[in-house]
Amino acid sequence: MKPQTIQIFLPEGSPISVKEVELTNRLIKIIWFPRTAIVVVNAYYADSIKSHLKV
Repeated sequence: MKPQTIQIFLPEGSPISVKEVELTNRLIKIIWFPRTAIVVVNAYYADSIKSHLKV
């Protein structure tokens, strides 16, 4: 297995809140959040989610 770089972005600055994880050499991005943060995530990512879901 080749070594890979993982970037972790904390939009709110807290490691127990929303996390964006990305493999730098791939087109993979993960958004992790606790259930209690669903309102924050919905507000923060609403525009990007709508643009990706348009057909």
